[in-house]
Amino acid sequence: MRLGTSLRGKQEVPLLIILGACTLLAAGAARVWWSLGGETHSLLFCPFRRLTGLPCPTCGATRAFAALGRGDLRESFAMNPLLTLGALGILAAAVASLARRIAARPAIRVLLSPGDHRALRISCVVALGANWLYLLFHLNASR
Repeated sequence: MRLGTSLRGKQEVPLLIILGACTLLAAGAARVWWSLGGETHSLLFCPFRRLTGLPCPTCGATRAFAALGRGDLRESFAMNPLLTLGALGILAAAVASLARRIAARPAIRVLLSPGDHRALRISCVVALGANWLYLLFHLNASR
């Protein structure tokens, strides 16, 4: 893996900034929904949990986003660590990308070899599995 820079094209879509804005909107929407009594509505349900009684790998995501919207990192992390870390990582990258864009600096690019791509995919699967194990044990311990 190497880090490099490249000039931004005039038509280039600022993907990190868009993802950061979407993350903020999702956290805000989850907070509003939750404050309006979202936890008592069955509007959002998990088919996997209904069928098996077990949490899915993304269980707690809405509650984690709602906690992020309130600024409660501890609760958000307890609800879904992978979502919390991912959202914070996206926000940090979006802020860095926006700062470089405002300063008219070249974009930072991560250059991955084919082996790096494979390692990244494996790491994502391992992280999702570890998050799911956490949710399985965390939710069983809280019952």
